[in-house]
Amino acid sequence: MTRTYQRLYPVHFGNRTGYIDQHGEIVISPKPFLGHDFHDGFAVVEVPDHGEFAYGFLNEAGRIAIRARFLWADAFHEGFARVELKHDCFSFVDPHGQPTPGNFTALRNFSEGLAAASTNGHWGYIDSSGQFVIQPGLLHAGQFSEGLAAATVSGRAGFIDRTGKWAIKDNYEQAWPFRAGRAAVQINNFFGYIDRSEKWIVKPIFEFAWPHYEGLAHVVDAAGHGFIDLAGNSVAAPHFDDARDFSEGLAAVKVGKKWGYIDARGTLVIRPQFLEAEPFHHGIARVVVDEMVQTTEIAETHTENVERVPICNYIDKVGQTIWKWPSFFNNAPYPRDIGYRTPRAVTVGAA
Repeated sequence: MTRTYQRLYPVHFGNRTGYIDQHGEIVISPKPFLGHDFHDGFAVVEVPDHGEFAYGFLNEAGRIAIRARFLWADAFHEGFARVELKHDCFSFVDPHGQPTPGNFTALRNFSEGLAAASTNGHWGYIDSSGQFVIQPGLLHAGQFSEGLAAATVSGRAGFIDRTGKWAIKDNYEQAWPFRAGRAAVQINNFFGYIDRSEKWIVKPIFEFAWPHYEGLAHVVDAAGHGFIDLAGNSVAAPHFDDARDFSEGLAAVKVGKKWGYIDARGTLVIRPQFLEAEPFHHGIARVVVDEMVQTTEIAETHTENVERVPICNYIDKVGQTIWKWPSFFNNAPYPRDIGYRTPRAVTVGAA
């Protein structure tokens, strides 16, 4: 019986990229480009072009849907993707590869139908037609979330509405987007959480704080990284060396030099054993288990260029490996078309 997939995940073979489904089976065979994650049906690909790379987009059938002709490209969000047409000249393209009107010196992704756009250091907001609906004049402009966007005019942060008017005055040192009706803001060098009426839901006591994901927020104090709930109660006491946001009920945390995962109660459910760990998507997470090192001698200066390339596996939510990168260690040579000559194994697995 033919299997169906909900998402495709990139797997790298040196200078080639293929894609697997959630069962760990290759559904797009490796091709000579560097491929990134799929978003909204497309994946950014970097295609070799006269010693450099041109950026384009791959579709889920494994075909180049938008020709690699950009200096840089980002993933699709709300039907549009940011691209760099020429140096410091940015625009959006639609799923057909057609650019929207207007060129800008910097852009942020669309969120709630608007995108922050900069012309010569001054930020405003454009709609999908490329027209400014909030005129440039901001020093900083964040993405809209729950109808508000963090913004600054004179070095202090507040929140504007979709008309560009201040909904929350710029009284703060830093501000993160609203999630679940609260936003992390900094005042007097400490972070806390306010609601839309500027009432403190969580007093400013943290060295750093991020937005809530799945009802839990990543915070930092003198003891380390941890998580709080919407009311400010500690779910995982700050004692980790680093952490990532929650996704699908799990969050990556760092203990010493290794990464593992905790659940929403703060319990370690996948022991720390990885060099890096990414969020779960559709039940699968990418983890770095090893690295390759390639050394290239530069004859003119008699120096060496060292490139460290992460070796990634994919795991499920109980920590079982569903995709394992092909292993050629034990001093065996890599296949010639993989592109790497000098492997170095790093022991992974100790808690």
